[in-house]
Amino acid sequence: MSRFFMPRLTRADLLGLLLFSIQVAVIVFITSFLLGSFLAGAVNCRDCRHLLDNAVLGLVWTVTSVLTLGHVPKDAGGGATISVWPWVWSFWVPATVLQMAATAWACKRFSRD
Repeated sequence: MSRFFMPRLTRADLLGLLLFSIQVAVIVFITSFLLGSFLAGAVNCRDCRHLLDNAVLGLVWTVTSVLTLGHVPKDAGGGATISVWPWVWSFWVPATVLQMAATAWACKRFSRD
């Protein structure tokens, strides 16, 4: 056998890899959304004097961005909103690269010899 020989995967193997990839993608998206929302809130704190203030506002933005689908209101009066989606994508892109690497590893690891 060649050193680079990769045996054919069965349909069950492919289905397992597909389900694994979907599960990882969902986990990556949820984690990226929460981390991106927290970071957006912590960075956009204008009157924060201490690190604890930034952390509390980050937690508030995390909850608020989930409820408003990523568009947090600027003030209590409503009106204009701030989008946390650029922050979410900044976490999602590297995590997706890691997901592809994990899927390639799983394909190599669990393939039948």
